[in-house]
Amino acid sequence: MVKIDKDVRNFLKVAQGPVINQISIIRGGIRRSLFTKMAKHIGLPQKGLAQTLGLEERTLRNRSAHQRFTEVESEKSLRVARVYAKAIDALGSDESARKWIVSTIKSLGNRRPIDFLETDVGTQEVLNVLNAIEWGVYL
Repeated sequence: MVKIDKDVRNFLKVAQGPVINQISIIRGGIRRSLFTKMAKHIGLPQKGLAQTLGLEERTLRNRSAHQRFTEVESEKSLRVARVYAKAIDALGSDESARKWIVSTIKSLGNRRPIDFLETDVGTQEVLNVLNAIEWGVYL
């Protein structure tokens, strides 16, 4: 069982909380170090998560851990946190969510949920699947 880092845990709480708090985090920019911690917690290399979200790897490399992401980068990072937090709720555990988000899912055309998170529509589709799981609906 992997312990959730305090910063990641707080980010997941924001991702599940009021939209106004999410907007505030996006506008303020998340720190690069949080992105790194989130990627590590999910079990993806930072480079892999950046590519999946359409973020420039070189830009990430050139930032120190304390530098903040742009609004676009922060919003994409928050998408991951929103879906991951929902997966924990729907699947019952952090470990199950970690496995699920990087596994191929039949109802997503045998693609990984993480691969849908670059866009809003893809993210919504993953959230729809999680809602179906939560409600016991077979897709």
